[in-house]
Amino acid sequence: MKPVKLTIKGINSFIDTQTIDFNLLDSRRLFGIFGPTGSGKSTILDGMTLALYGEMARKSTNFVNSNVKTGSVIYEFEIGKKHRKHYRVEREFKRNKDNGINNSLSKIIEITPEGEVVLCDKARSVTEKCIEILGLTCEDFTRTVVLPQGKFSEFLKLEGKPRRDMLERIFALEKYGEQFSSKLSRRYSSVNTQKNRLEGNLLEYENITEEVLCEKGRILSAATEELKNATASLGIIKQEHQHCQQIWSLQQELQGFIKVEEELQQDKPIFDHATGKVEKANKAALIKPYIDDFLNASSSIKEKNGSLLENKREFQLLLVEKEKLDKKYTEITTIKNGKYKDLISIRGKVQDALAKEIELISLDEEIISLRTDYMEQSTKCKAMESKTVEFKQLISDLGTGIASLEIQESETKGSLDKKEQILKGIELLDKNEEAKKKLLSLETSIKEYGADIEKNKILLQQSKNHYEEKKHVIAELTVEKSKLEKHLEDLQEKLKNAERENLAIILRTQLVEGEPCPVCGVIHKGDSLKSLHNSTPTPDITPNIDQLSLLIEEVKKKVCSTEESILKLRDDLSKLEVSMGKFETIMESCEKNIISLKKEYEDITISSSRITTQLSELKESLCIQDFQSSLEHMRKNEILLKNIESELKTNRQKLLTLQSENEKNDNELKKAYACVTEIKTKGSEKSELSKKLHKELDTLKNGRGTLKEYYKELDEEICTIDKSYAQCEQNRNDIVDKLNDISKYIASLESETTMLQHRINSAKDTISKNLVKLDFASMEQAMTCYVSEEEMVKLNNFIKEYEKRKQDIESKISTTKEKLQGETLSQDQWQEICQKLKDTEDNVTELNKSVALYRQDVDNIKSKLMAKSNLLSEMKKTEHTLSILKDLTDLFKGKRFVEYVASQQLKYISRIASRNLSTITNNTYSLETDENSSKFMIIDNKNGNARRDASTLSGGETFLISLSLALALSSQIQLKGTAPLELFFLDEGFGTLDDDLLDVVLESLEKLHSDNLSIGIISHVEKIKERVPVKLLVWPSESGLKGSTVKIVKS
Repeated sequence: MKPVKLTIKGINSFIDTQTIDFNLLDSRRLFGIFGPTGSGKSTILDGMTLALYGEMARKSTNFVNSNVKTGSVIYEFEIGKKHRKHYRVEREFKRNKDNGINNSLSKIIEITPEGEVVLCDKARSVTEKCIEILGLTCEDFTRTVVLPQGKFSEFLKLEGKPRRDMLERIFALEKYGEQFSSKLSRRYSSVNTQKNRLEGNLLEYENITEEVLCEKGRILSAATEELKNATASLGIIKQEHQHCQQIWSLQQELQGFIKVEEELQQDKPIFDHATGKVEKANKAALIKPYIDDFLNASSSIKEKNGSLLENKREFQLLLVEKEKLDKKYTEITTIKNGKYKDLISIRGKVQDALAKEIELISLDEEIISLRTDYMEQSTKCKAMESKTVEFKQLISDLGTGIASLEIQESETKGSLDKKEQILKGIELLDKNEEAKKKLLSLETSIKEYGADIEKNKILLQQSKNHYEEKKHVIAELTVEKSKLEKHLEDLQEKLKNAERENLAIILRTQLVEGEPCPVCGVIHKGDSLKSLHNSTPTPDITPNIDQLSLLIEEVKKKVCSTEESILKLRDDLSKLEVSMGKFETIMESCEKNIISLKKEYEDITISSSRITTQLSELKESLCIQDFQSSLEHMRKNEILLKNIESELKTNRQKLLTLQSENEKNDNELKKAYACVTEIKTKGSEKSELSKKLHKELDTLKNGRGTLKEYYKELDEEICTIDKSYAQCEQNRNDIVDKLNDISKYIASLESETTMLQHRINSAKDTISKNLVKLDFASMEQAMTCYVSEEEMVKLNNFIKEYEKRKQDIESKISTTKEKLQGETLSQDQWQEICQKLKDTEDNVTELNKSVALYRQDVDNIKSKLMAKSNLLSEMKKTEHTLSILKDLTDLFKGKRFVEYVASQQLKYISRIASRNLSTITNNTYSLETDENSSKFMIIDNKNGNARRDASTLSGGETFLISLSLALALSSQIQLKGTAPLELFFLDEGFGTLDDDLLDVVLESLEKLHSDNLSIGIISHVEKIKERVPVKLLVWPSESGLKGSTVKIVKS
C-alpha cells in the first residue's frame, strides 16, 4: 500500500483542513515528520487508521477537537503490483447530544480511468472493505506501519519471564497462553457438568430393564387375548340384535300404515262430494261456449246500432261544408291563371338584375385589386433588377478568391510527397530504440539466469552433502537396531528360563503327601517328599524376573525409537532426492533459457545493425538530418492544407449557392414582367364590363328604390296567392276523403249488424237443445254449475291423490305383513336384547382401554430403554472428551506451548532480521539464536565469524540490530496482507543517540529505502532534520487562534 494524500480536519489538535501530499513528501523515498512534542505528529498516523478502520491507533474515543462540531479524514492510497488500484476513503464524525462521537458519513471509492465508483457507504461495510483490500486488521496495520524499535532494543537483553512476556505480546500469543488455558478450563468444567447431568439423567432409568419390559409384554398379551374373545361374543349379539331390530321396525311401520288407512276412511264423504261437483262442472263446460257466444253477439249488436246512427249524422254535415269550399276554390283558380303569371315573370327579371348587381360589386373589387397588384409587381421588378447586379459582383469576387486558394493547395500538396518516407524513417528509429531496450533486458535476463544456475549448483551440492550424511546416519542406526534386537532376544530368553525355574519352585512347595504331582502324576510318600524339600533350596528369584521385564521394556522402546528415526531419515532422504531433482531441472531449464536468450540477442543485434543502415540511406536520399522535425513541419503543412481545402470547399459551396440564387432571381424577374403585362390586359377588360352592367341596372330600376326591396314586394304577393290556393285545395280534398271514409264505414256497420242478428238467432236454438240434453232447467243453472279451470284442476288433483294414497297404503300393509311372516316381538323382549348389546359393547370398550394402556406402558419402557442406551453412549463420549481435555490441560501447563510457538517465531524472525542486518552493514554482521532459542547471538563476519552476546553491543550496533528485528517483525505481520505496505514510520527516541550513532543510523536508513519501500522518521532532533531530504513540518496549535498546521519542505 502506498499513501497518496491525507486530509485532516477537526481531529485532535487539527482544526482547519490540512492536506498532506505523499507523492511530494515521498519523492525521495526518505522523509521526516518534525515538530515539537504535542504538535500533532502522531495524529497524522491516527488519521490513516481513523480513515481505514474508523478507530484511532491509540484507542482514543474523544478525538474530535473541542472547538468544532464535526471532524473528518480523507485518505487516498494505491495498492497492487502490476495492476495497481487507486482508492479514497472518506469519514466524517459528529458530536451527539451526550457529547459522544458518531461516525455520520463513511464511504470508500475506487478511482478508475472511467470515473469514480462508490464501493461501500456504511461505516461497518467500509471497515470490512478496507480489511479485505489490505488483508490486515487495525492492530496488524498499526504494528506494521509504526515499527516498535524501542521494544526490540530492550528485547535483545531481556531473559527469563520478562522475555517470555514480551514474546507473547509481540507475537500476539496470548491466545495460546492464559486465554487458551482459560478456554480449556471452561471447556473441562462444561464437559464435567455435562457428565454430572448425564449421571443424574441415568438415575431416572435405574429401574428400567429388559426384565420389566418382558413382564409388561406378557400382561399385554393376556389382555389382548381376552379382548379377542369379547369381540367375538359381541359379533354374535350384534347379529341377534339386528334381526330383532328388523322385526321391531316392521311392527312399528305396520301400526303407522293402519293409522293412515283409518284417516283416509274418515275423508271419504269429502271425496264423494268432490266427485259429484266435477261431474256437473264437466256438463256445464259443454254448454258454456254457446251461452258465451249468445251474450257476446247481443252486446255487440247494441254497440253497432248506436255507432251507425252517429256516422250518418256526421256525413250530412260534411256535404254542406264541401259545397262552400268548392265555391272558394273556383275564385282562387281564376286569380292564379291571370295576375299570378305576370308577377312570376317580373320577379324573374328582378332576380337576374340582383345577380348582375352582385357581379358588378365583385368586378369593381377586382379592378381595385388589379391596380394594387400592378403597383406591387412594378416595385418587385425594380428590387430584383438591383439584386441581379449585386449577385454578379459577388460571383466575380468569389471566383478570384477560389483561383488563389487552388494555387496555394497545389503548392502545399507538393511539399507533402515525402511524408510516407519520413514516417518510415521514424518507424525505423522506434524499432531501433526498442531493439536497444530489448538487448539491455536480455543482458539482464542472461545475468539473472547465470546467477540462478550458480545458486542452484550450491544448493544441489548442499543437498548432496546432506544426502550422504543422512545415509551414513541411517547405516549407523541400522547396525544399532540389529544390536538392540539381538540384546532383546537374549533378555527374552533369560526371562523365559527364570519364569520356568520360578514355576518349578512354586510346584515343589505346593506338593502334598499322598496326592499326585500336577506335572508328572507321581504320588510322593512322606520320606521322598521330605528329601525333595530338603535337597532343593528355594531362593526368591522374583526380583530378577521384574528386573528383566523392565530391561526388556527399555530395550523395546529403544528399538521403536531407532525405527522411527530410521523412517524419518528415509523420509528426509526421499525429500532430498526430490529437491536434488528439482535443482537439476531448474539448472537445466536455466541453461536452455540462456542459450535461447543468447540466440535472440544475436538476432536482435543483426536486426538493429540492418535498421541503422536503412536509416542512413533514407536520410541521404531525403537530404534531411532530423526525421522528427521534418515530420513536425509536414504536420503543420497538413494542417495548413486541411484549412485551405476547408476554405475552398466553403467558397465553392458559396459560389454554387450564389449562382443558383442569381438564376432563381432572373427567373422570378421574367415572371414579374409577364405578370405586369397580364394585369394591364385584365384591368382594361374588367372596366369595359363594369360600364355595361351599370347601364343595364339603371334601365331596370326606372326610378324605383333598390332592387332588393322591389324583389321582396313581388315575392310576398306571389307567396300569398300560393298559400291561399294550396290551403283551399287541401281543405277540399280533406272533406272528400272524410266523406268517402264515412260512407264506407256506414256500409260496413250495416253488414256487421245483419250478421250479428243471424248469430243470435242460431245461438238461441242451440242453447235450448243442449239444456234439455244435459238436464239443465235454464242458462242460469248451467252457469251456476260451471267451475273455473283452476278450481277444476284442484278438484281432480284431490281425487287422484286420495285414490293413490288409498291404493299405496293398502299395498304397504300387505307387503309388511308378508315380511313379518307371523313373527312378533314384545316391548320387554326388545328392551332386553338392547341392554345385552350395550353391556357387551361396554365390556369390549373397557378391554380396549386396558390393552391401549398396557401397550403404552410397553412403548414407554422401550423408549426409555432407547434413551438410556443413548445416555450411556453419550456418557462414554463425554468421559473420552474429559480424558482428552485433562491431557491438554497437563500439556499447556506453565505456558510450555507458548514458549514452543514463540521459539519457532523467533527463529523465523531472526533469519529475516539477519538478512536485513547483512544488507544494512554490508555483510559485516548477521544474527541468529542459540540452540535453545533463549537469546540472540550476533555473528561478526569480518572477525572470523565470532559469536557475541547482545550485552556486549555498542549503542550504534544495538540500534542497527533493533532496526533489523523491527523490519523482520513488520514483514512477518505483512504475510497476512494481500499486498505489501510500501511505507513505514520509525518513531524512535533519536534524541538519546550521540552524533556518531546518528550518522550510523542515517546511513543505515539511506541504504535501507528503495523504489518499493519508503521510510518516514518521526523525530524532533535537528541533526536528523538537516540530513533528511524531504520534511513535513508540524506546528502546534495556538489556543483560541488556530489548530496544528503542516508544510512540506525540500532540502
